[in-house]
Amino acid sequence: MKKKILILVAMISLLNGLYADGKIFEIGDNISKYFKKHKPMYEVNEKAVFGVEGFKPIDMKDSWFSFLSTKKKNNRNDTFLIVSNKCLIGVMQTKDGHPEFLYDLDNDGILDVSLPKVIMPAYVLSASKYTKKTSNNNVKQYLDQLYDLFNGEKNPYKENRLRNLIEHLLELVKDTNTENRDVIYSIYFFYGMVSKNPYLDMTNLMVSDLMYRKRFNDGVHPIYDLHFLETLINMKKMDKALEVIKSLEKVHPDFVPIQVYSWQYEKNKKKKAQKYKELKKKYPKHWIVKQI
Repeated sequence: MKKKILILVAMISLLNGLYADGKIFEIGDNISKYFKKHKPMYEVNEKAVFGVEGFKPIDMKDSWFSFLSTKKKNNRNDTFLIVSNKCLIGVMQTKDGHPEFLYDLDNDGILDVSLPKVIMPAYVLSASKYTKKTSNNNVKQYLDQLYDLFNGEKNPYKENRLRNLIEHLLELVKDTNTENRDVIYSIYFFYGMVSKNPYLDMTNLMVSDLMYRKRFNDGVHPIYDLHFLETLINMKKMDKALEVIKSLEKVHPDFVPIQVYSWQYEKNKKKKAQKYKELKKKYPKHWIVKQI
C-alpha cells in the first residue's frame, strides 16, 4: 500500500513538473484556475510591446506585457504566464523547439487559440487606468466609415483604403485622451487579426460587438452583421448563414454586400435571376456588383 502511495505521489509530482515546464498547456485549459493554484508567481524581467501582424507595432504606456513563472530561475523551455495591466491573457511555452503562445481572447479564463506571436486582447485596454470609458458614442463614426467603404463604389482593399482607416484607428488608440479607446482597439484588433482561422475571427468579432453594444447601449451595427455573416460562411456553417441572410437582407436592404450574398446563395433560379437584375439596376457602380 505504501508503495502504491509513493508511486502516486511521484506521478503527481512529475505531472506538476511537466505543467510547470510548459509543454502540456492546450486549447481549452483554464489558466485562471492554474494561476490561483500555483502561487507565488515570480516576474521575469522581460517585456515587449504588442503588435498585430501586418500593421505597425503598438508602443503605449499600457501595451507592455510581462512574464510570470512558478520558478525563481528559468530557462527558455519553461512555461510563462503572460500578464498585462493585471490581466492574465495567456501562456508562452516551447513546442517543437519554437515559442508558442496560447491566449484567452474573451477574458473567461479559458485558452482559446494558439499563435506564433504576441498579441494584446482588447480587454487588456479595458483594464487600463489610461482608458477613459464613457457613454459618449465616439466609435460609431468609425463603424460608419467602414460601412461606407464596403458599401461604396471603390474597392476598400485597393489603394490602402481599408488599411489607412485601420491604421488611423490605431493612432486614436495610442492617444490616451481618446475616449473608449478599448472599443476602438477591438475594431482594429479584429481587422488586424483576420486570419485563415474563422473561429478566431468569430471570437474577435463577438468580443468587439459585445463591447460596443454594452458600452453605448446600442444595437448591432451593420458592419458587425456583415462580418458575422461572412465568418459563418468561412466556418462552412451554411445552414446558419442562410438563416442570417434571410434576416439581414430585410434589416439592411441598402447594404449591398449583404444583398450580393443574398443573390449568391439563392437556390431558386428565378429568384436568383431577379436578384441579379435588381443588383445590376440599382447598384451598377458598386465595387462588388461590377465584378459579378
